[in-house]
Amino acid sequence: AAATKLSSSGKLMYVNKDQIALPTDYAVESFPQKFVVDGFLVVCDVSKTQYRPADRQMNLLAKLLPILVKQKKPIVFAATKCDDLSQKLLEDLEAAIVKHARGSLLVQTSALEAVNVDAAFFLLEQLQTQRSSRFVGRIS
Repeated sequence: AAATKLSSSGKLMYVNKDQIALPTDYAVESFPQKFVVDGFLVVCDVSKTQYRPADRQMNLLAKLLPILVKQKKPIVFAATKCDDLSQKLLEDLEAAIVKHARGSLLVQTSALEAVNVDAAFFLLEQLQTQRSSRFVGRIS
């Protein structure tokens, strides 16, 4: 059995995206020591860059995906910086998803152009909600 331990000691908990822009309007809370992970949002930079070897990110992803899949939680992949897209990196990401995480979703995003950033989070929430309602339906 695979065990995944996440730690966030002393980190702040954000419950709303406006919390960063308006910090005085929200209570400051630290992340609890123990928490439940309902799903994973995997962020992958697919932009053209000369300083980062493309295979480095893909190698890390190849090691990470089997561990995440074993958790049996929804996974959404966010391909970031698609406004400066490397088609090869996007194709490699799609191939890794098909190979290791079939049934997961891929969202192409661009924070610079404000495209699909919220969609990745909404999709993850929707997948998690569908999953939990399916389990509730089986119990009753």
